[in-house]
Amino acid sequence: MNSLKRIFVSIKGQIDHVADEFENHEALAGAAISDLQAIATKTRLHLHRISQLSEQYQKQLSEQQEQAHLWSERAIKVRPDDEQKALQCVKRWQQAKQQINALGLQCEETAAQKMKIRADLDAIQA
Repeated sequence: MNSLKRIFVSIKGQIDHVADEFENHEALAGAAISDLQAIATKTRLHLHRISQLSEQYQKQLSEQQEQAHLWSERAIKVRPDDEQKALQCVKRWQQAKQQINALGLQCEETAAQKMKIRADLDAIQA
């Protein structure tokens, strides 16, 4: 009877040990899932901010393109009457072109960041 009791206690102890390990793994998996969900939420927020920034750059780019077109038309229009005003218009046209180039680079950078963040978000969700 004593040996049967020892076997029973030994088996019960092993079952309890296996159950404890299973519960720990389950808790770790749950914590990992909640961490991934938090990271996914932050990534979505970052993607939204980058999208807004990209839209802002696109808007500024179109405004600068309109300004460049306006200054070039004014330079052509004013040239016969006043050479100095035409030169000022050309200077402003050149400044607008520089802004267009800078905004174009920023648009490319934000587009690249946006694609990378989307890929990261897809990886997190998978």
